Amino acid sequence: MQWTQLEIEIMTALTCQVRVLSEHQLLRGWRDEHSTDAIAFSVTRLNAARLLRSDNWSVVLPMIEDAPILTWKPGQSDPDTWPLSKEIRARWSRPSSSVRVYRATELAGRAFGARTGHDTRLIEQRHDLLLAEVFVLYRLRLP
Repeated sequence: MQWTQLEIEIMTALTCQVRVLSEHQLLRGWRDEHSTDAIAFSVTRLNAARLLRSDNWSVVLPMIEDAPILTWKPGQSDPDTWPLSKEIRARWSRPSSSVRVYRATELAGRAFGARTGHDTRLIEQRHDLLLAEVFVLYRLRLP
């Protein structure tokens, strides 16, 4: 089967760069170069080829801001981090949401020379989505 550049990019991301991408992250990460329909078509092809699998996770979505929530430089007075700590901890007590995620299969890992396809433990799901969010931000800002 002949793969498109988009399909190769998605599979490279999921086998070599991040373990998971949410549907929203996938659409946002490639929307500047490809239409929503093209992305959906590629996901369908990859799924049919058993290179990609989708799951629904129930997680508290990670929040990434457009700017750091705190900056500090030597010479500045020490910041009051207690209110910041309370704000950050409160994020994790929000209710969970159902999120469709995409992961590479073991077959994809073999094709791309990576170790993929294993199940993600519940405690790793938020972490993996957070790393995927950082990946998408870098992809959009540093092409």
